[in-house]
Amino acid sequence: MTTTIKVNTNGNYVSTIKINGVESGTVGPGFPAEKYFGLPHNNGGPSVFEVFERQATPEEIEAAKAAATS
Repeated sequence: MTTTIKVNTNGNYVSTIKINGVESGTVGPGFPAEKYFGLPHNNGGPSVFEVFERQATPEEIEAAKAAATS
């Protein structure tokens, strides 16, 4: 793979990433949170990168805070 896309989220948001219709991971919540995703070569055809953003749950926010302090 030769192309990567960086996804940033700030605050209490979570982004779910799909590449070519396949869920590839999540980013967030965090202050800031970021993650890189590689696109497949796809034999010269198009790759579809989808981002679905939503509010983080209280449990996700607490877990991110706990992880940041440990």
